[in-house]
Amino acid sequence: MFFMPGFSWGNDALDKELREVRDFLSGEAQRSQDYVGFEISRALESKGKLLRPALVLLSGRLGNKSVADIVELAAAMEMIHLATLIHDDVIDGAPSRRGEPALHVRIGGARAILAGDWLLARALSIAGRHHDAELFLFLNERIEELCRAEIHQDASSGRLVVSRREYLRRVDGKTAALLRLSCRAGAGVAGADSQILDTLDNWALIVGRAFQMDDDALDYRDRREHRSLSADLRAGLSTLPLIIAWESGDGKIRKLTGNGMPASTRKRRQIRKRVIELGAVELARREAAVLYQKAREKSLLLPSTGSRDFDTILDRLMNRSF
Repeated sequence: MFFMPGFSWGNDALDKELREVRDFLSGEAQRSQDYVGFEISRALESKGKLLRPALVLLSGRLGNKSVADIVELAAAMEMIHLATLIHDDVIDGAPSRRGEPALHVRIGGARAILAGDWLLARALSIAGRHHDAELFLFLNERIEELCRAEIHQDASSGRLVVSRREYLRRVDGKTAALLRLSCRAGAGVAGADSQILDTLDNWALIVGRAFQMDDDALDYRDRREHRSLSADLRAGLSTLPLIIAWESGDGKIRKLTGNGMPASTRKRRQIRKRVIELGAVELARREAAVLYQKAREKSLLLPSTGSRDFDTILDRLMNRSF
């Protein structure tokens, strides 16, 4: 195995364990010896946050027993996450991921789907190797939820603005589902009691919503790759800033989006510009901040060390610009 530096959460014990997660994932990359392995390596080289493995590891501290292979379980959650990103990029036709051409652009859609399928199958194999049926059932329920949310999103393609209720249903089924799974995986295998499991589940649901709302807003601010158009808008995805702009009743934004997904890049740039002018990006970030504060209140219900650990995560997420 080799050491590969990455994003630091500022928690020495957690960052040390995450280096072990990276080492495990690098071993998986070498094991596959094909474009799947290359994609794992590329994800590691991007110095990502490894948020989901971090939640597995922190949640694992809240039980009454140690788990020798929790690093492997944490790595499995990241593999599931990577699989969903690959599949999302194919479905959305996204040209890039982490500032580089998306996998499907480099090797073709069919191969990219196979890569995502392999990662998902391998993650399930790792997660199911040592852990109980209850956790495996919860894991499969969340994967089913992920698929269902993607199907609903695809079924409503062509609608650039959806209701808040539909938006939250998508977020809960995708972003929040993986965070819930990560928390339940760590705490469940460590023997945490039902009160802690419920608290973590509520915490993860709230943070999942806040994280996605923040991501939506940051997408409008992204100036990398000389883009003047947000990646989500280019893919035709309905996000919170656009929903907020629509809710304002502004005639211009309603005219621009009233007939579904605009075909021209010029019109999409006009939408982006108007969303920013209406202050919808900042309003989306404020909504995320309110939810992050609610999550902080939930973390107070955890044991004192757990509360501090999860507040470390919230501190970094609330102040992110990445």
